Amino acid sequence: MPAFIFSLFFIIGILIGSQYIFNTAVLTGVLIMAMLIIVFSYKKDSYQKFIFPLSCLLVILSGIFKSNIDFFYTPDNSISLFPDTDRKSSITLTGVITGLPDTDTGKIRFVLECWKFISAGGSDTFNVTGDVMTEVRKNIFDKRRIPQPRLEAGDLISMKGRLSDAPGKRNPGEFDYGKYLRTNNIYKTFYAGGYENVSVISKNEIGPVYRYAVFPLKIFVLKTINENYSGDEAAFLKGLITGERSDISEEMKESFVNAGVMHLIAVSGLNVAYI
Repeated sequence: MPAFIFSLFFIIGILIGSQYIFNTAVLTGVLIMAMLIIVFSYKKDSYQKFIFPLSCLLVILSGIFKSNIDFFYTPDNSISLFPDTDRKSSITLTGVITGLPDTDTGKIRFVLECWKFISAGGSDTFNVTGDVMTEVRKNIFDKRRIPQPRLEAGDLISMKGRLSDAPGKRNPGEFDYGKYLRTNNIYKTFYAGGYENVSVISKNEIGPVYRYAVFPLKIFVLKTINENYSGDEAAFLKGLITGERSDISEEMKESFVNAGVMHLIAVSGLNVAYI
C-alpha cells in the first residue's frame, strides 16, 4: 500500500511536470531541502508526523523534475532539432547501433545513437546526440549485386540518406507511430536507400554488460525458440520473451490489436509472471 500511494503521488508529479515548466535550479534546491528535512526529522521524535507529508512532497517534486526533463529539456545539439532532409539531397550520419538489428531479405532496421551529422555536400559537420530509427533498404534499381552489410549491435557506422520526422497518425484512432517513438526517446527517422550507402567504421562500441551478457542472451533465446518452434508460435514467443516482433505476421498483429492485447507482445514483468 505505501508503494501504491507513492506511485499515485509520482504520477501526479509527472502530470504536473508535463504541463508546466519549472526552474530546474529552484526545483533541485527544493528537492535537496526536502530530503535534508526528512533525514533530520527521523532523529527527532517530535517531527515524526512531518515525515509522511514531506515524503509525499518529495515524490511529487521528483515526478515534476523527471517530467520536465523528459518533455521540455532538449540539448542544443540534439538530432531532433535538425530539419528534414530534402528528397533530392542526402546527409551523412555517424553513430552506434544500440540494439540487435532487425534484418530482412531486402531491408535492415535498427536504432542508431547519433554521434556526427554532416550536411548535404559535406559543407557543415556537427557533433550531435539522440537516437533515430533507421531503415536501410536494398536499391532495387541498382544492377550491381551489392551484398547486404552484416550489421551488429555496437557497430560504429556511417550512412548516407534522408533524415525526417516520424509520421504521426493520419486518421482518428490510428496508431501514432511518431508518438510511440518519442516515448522511447527516438525523435527522428533515417532512410538509406542502397546497401552501398552504409559502411562500418569500427566494432564493439558498446558497454561490456550489453556486449557480453544482454545481447548474447537474447540471441541464445531467439536461437532456442527457432530450433524448437515455428510459424506464429515461434513469432509469439519471441515477442513475449524478448520483444522481437519482426517475425509476427500482419494478420496476427491485427488480431492482437483488435482484441486489445497488443501489449502482451513486449517485454514486461507481467509477461514473466505469465510464463
